[in-house]
Amino acid sequence: MPSRLPREPPQRLSSIASWGITYLKNRLRIDTRTLALFRISAALIIITEVLLRARNFTFFYTDEGVVPRDFAMERTVDYAFSLYFLTNDTRVVALLFVLHILVALQLLVGYKTRVAIVLSFLFVVSLDYRNPFINSYADTLFRLLLFWAMFLPLGERWSIDALLRDRAPKDAFLGFASALILAQMSYMYVRNGIHKLEGDQWLDGTAAPLILSRDDITFFLGEYAHHVAPLLEYGTYLWTAMMVFGFVLILAPGRLRYPLIVLYMGGHFSFAVTVRIGMFPYVAMAGLLLFIPAVFWDDLDRLSKRVGSALERKTGLTLSRTAMRERFRPVQDRLRRLPRLDIGYQDIRAGVYTFGIYLVVVTIVLVLALSGLQYVGAVSEDANYDAEVHQVANSFNIDQPDFSIFAPNPGTNDRYFVIPAETENGQVIDIYNDRENATLDRPGDQLQVQYEGYRERFFMNSIRGASTNDTLPDRYAEWLCETETGPDGEPIKRMDIWVITEEVTMDSLNDPDEREQSRRISHRYACGDHEEAPVSTA
Repeated sequence: MPSRLPREPPQRLSSIASWGITYLKNRLRIDTRTLALFRISAALIIITEVLLRARNFTFFYTDEGVVPRDFAMERTVDYAFSLYFLTNDTRVVALLFVLHILVALQLLVGYKTRVAIVLSFLFVVSLDYRNPFINSYADTLFRLLLFWAMFLPLGERWSIDALLRDRAPKDAFLGFASALILAQMSYMYVRNGIHKLEGDQWLDGTAAPLILSRDDITFFLGEYAHHVAPLLEYGTYLWTAMMVFGFVLILAPGRLRYPLIVLYMGGHFSFAVTVRIGMFPYVAMAGLLLFIPAVFWDDLDRLSKRVGSALERKTGLTLSRTAMRERFRPVQDRLRRLPRLDIGYQDIRAGVYTFGIYLVVVTIVLVLALSGLQYVGAVSEDANYDAEVHQVANSFNIDQPDFSIFAPNPGTNDRYFVIPAETENGQVIDIYNDRENATLDRPGDQLQVQYEGYRERFFMNSIRGASTNDTLPDRYAEWLCETETGPDGEPIKRMDIWVITEEVTMDSLNDPDEREQSRRISHRYACGDHEEAPVSTA
C-alpha cells in the first residue's frame, strides 16, 4: 500500500501570513502626492484657524481678557508646553500669532518641511493650551494628526524642498508613522461608533433630526434640515454604521477606497454646512485625504493627459507636463541659487531665515530643557513608567480622548444665555444680548447668532458647566463689570447669569414654542463693593 504524502501546513500558513503582511503593507503605504495634499490642507487649516481666533484676540488670549496667562496656567496640566506661557505682553502674543501663520506658510510651500511641521505642531499645542476653555475634539484630532505627520516625508512632492532636491522624489512611504496616522483616523471613527451604540437615539434614528433642530448650533442649510426628518433618520443609521466600520478605510484596497472616501467626505461636508462645530469637519476631511491610494493619482494623470490633449487641439496651447516643467525650470533654477546669494553673508539663511525661524527653535529647545529638568525632579520619586509617559503626553496635549462626539446620545437641548445687569442708576439691561430690557425670552429665532463664533459658545458652555468652587464665572463676571456699561455710560452694579434650556423632541422639531423650557441662574455676581442681590427680569 503506497504511503500517503505528508501535508505541509507550515508552508501553507507561511504563505497566508506572507500574503496578509503584504496586503497590510500595501494598505498602510501612503503615496507621497497624497502626503503633499495633506500637508497643504493642514497648513490651510492652521492659517484659517489662527485668523478665526484672532477675532477674539484680546478677549481670549491676553491678560486684558477673561483668561489671563496665570489663570490659564493654573487650569492646564503640570508641565504643559505653551510658548504663550512665556509672556503676558500683548505685543509678544500678537507676534506669536504672526509667527504661527508664517510657519504655516512655510509648511504650505514646503520649505524646510520637517522644521515647518514640527514648529506647526508646537505652535498648535501652544495656542490650545493658552485657553483651555474653548477647545474641542477638532483641536484634539488635529494635534494628533500633526504629531504623527512630523514623522512623514511631507515635503517629498509639490514643495520647494522637492525643487531644490537633486534626486527624483520617492513614490510612497511605508513605516510606523504612516500606519499610525491612518490608524488614528480609523480609531477615531470606531471609538465614536462604539459610544453611539451605547445610546438609544443613534439606534432609533432620531439623533440627526434632533441635532439639526437645535437653533444654538445650526446655521445655513441646517435651518431647513429638520423639515426632512424622515430622510435624516436614514442618515442617522448610515452615519452610525460608518463610524462602527471605520476600520474598513484601512482594509479597502485601491479603487475600492474611492466610494468610501466620498461617503465619509460627504458626511463631514454635510455637517460643515449645517452645524457650527468648529473646524472638526475640515480636520476630518484633511485626515481622510491620507487614504487616497496611489492608483488615484495614476487615474488622475491619465485623465489630465486626455483633457490636456483635447485642450491643446482646441486652443493650440502646449499643456503637456514636459512643457509645463520646462516653463517652470527658470523658477526652479532661481530657487536653487536663492540659499547662497552673494550679498555679504556666507549663507542667506544666516541672515533672515535663521534669525526669524531658528530663533523660535532655540526658544522652544530651551523651554523643553527647562521643562525636562523640572519634570525629572518631579517624577524622580515615582518610578512608574506609565505615569511618566502619560505626563509627557499631557505636556504636549497628545493623549487619546474618548472621541464621544455627539455620543452616546447627542445633546437634545437648545440653550441660550441672558445676563441681566443692574446699573448704578437702577436700570436693568441684558448686557449679553445687548437688549435694553432684561427679558428671559429668546434673543432671536436662530440662537447661534448669540455668539460671535463657535469658540464663544464653547466658552459659555464652560461657564455653564463650572462647579460652585470654580473661579471662571467670577472672572468672566468681573470682566463684564470692567468693560460693560449702561446706556448712558453708568457702571454695572450687579448681574445674574441665566441659562435657559429648551428640550427638543421629535414632536417639537419645527416649533420652539412647544418645547418645555427650564430656567436657572448659573452664577450671581456683585461688582466692586456692591452686595449680591437678585436682578429683576421681565
